[in-house]
Amino acid sequence: MNKVNFTPIQKLLTQPITNHWLVDGYIERKSLNMLFGEPGTCKSFLAMELALCVSAGLDWYGRPVQKGHVVYIAGEGKSGIQKRFLALQDKYKHLIQDIVISDSPAELTNEDCVQQLLSDLQNYKQQPSLIIIDTMHRNFGTGDENSSKDIGIFIKHLDQLKNNTDAAI
Repeated sequence: MNKVNFTPIQKLLTQPITNHWLVDGYIERKSLNMLFGEPGTCKSFLAMELALCVSAGLDWYGRPVQKGHVVYIAGEGKSGIQKRFLALQDKYKHLIQDIVISDSPAELTNEDCVQQLLSDLQNYKQQPSLIIIDTMHRNFGTGDENSSKDIGIFIKHLDQLKNNTDAAI
């Protein structure tokens, strides 16, 4: 069991508020985030555009971005990813680098799979600033997305990724 520490409210209120933005005003470093919407609303494409901007240090829709390494955990076919990244490379007139794409989805409800992913990330040469999991459904593993218990396990594992890498997820 984890020990719980408490901070008096007045001590908390006197500490300076600091934000460590990956994307100014939108995404903080070491945070969990979610793009959600109806099917077919370009969520994956938006995530890929975010990946390009972070990897290149380019402003994302007018917001300053902290340049960093991006890990893209792909749950769907590489052909679609390739086409979309080529279109983004063309749009931004910027050679895409500093992004790595997984060969397969990650079973993020499975503790052993999460530990293997953490090990793989530790053995990789660069610490990620951003880890994109696309799509949640394809990387959920055998869990049930409608089960609060399985969602809790999924979030716990995302927190492990975040806490061990300091990346925005």
